Amino acid sequence: MRMTVYRVEHARYRNGPYRDILTSSPVVFDTSDWFSEKHPLPNRDGIQHSVLHRRLLYQDWKCGYGSLEQVRSWFTPSQRTRLQRADYHLAVFHVRSCDVLTGYKQVIFKRDAYEIAHALELEALV
Repeated sequence: MRMTVYRVEHARYRNGPYRDILTSSPVVFDTSDWFSEKHPLPNRDGIQHSVLHRRLLYQDWKCGYGSLEQVRSWFTPSQRTRLQRADYHLAVFHVRSCDVLTGYKQVIFKRDAYEIAHALELEALV
């Protein structure tokens, strides 16, 4: 069984908008609010799994959202506009359900376990 997962990522580099030491893509946001209630780290968002305690988490897994409402809740309209202007879009993936770990505000999914369905413009999320 597959589920739809949404991820904000750079159109060229395919990384998220937070600080990323693995690529040279533009960084739109820093990680200063990762410990906040609005933007928790996965292990502070109800995702309990042994992968969260390994340093390779972000090499093996991607962060995303289980619904458009989660995307809207995470990013304000002005942040979505800023992201789109920096060449980010909302990628839509089909992922095997067994390869998705679900939190309250986000999901994480295995990097090698998805099919890209299409992309949406961030500014189109109303």
